[in-house]
Amino acid sequence: MDNIKKFLNKSEDIAHDMEWKDFLLLKVCLISLGVMVGLNLPKQKKDKFFGFAAGVFFMTYIPLIVKFFPKFINAIKTKDIIL
Repeated sequence: MDNIKKFLNKSEDIAHDMEWKDFLLLKVCLISLGVMVGLNLPKQKKDKFFGFAAGVFFMTYIPLIVKFFPKFINAIKTKDIIL
């Protein structure tokens, strides 16, 4: 368990040093990997994997939006972001 904590702490250090462009590249890379895997699945298994992928998407997307949305609204109110 100690190795996992060390790994996660190092990952946080690396993430703090990354710029938004690095995260963008990481996300595009992972999306591309998902598309490649999806294109190679047999038709009868695609529905199961779609359901799984949709579940993972919503389980990760919702917490991100819950964390991001109040900051976004605050930035609009303080005129840091102009729509």
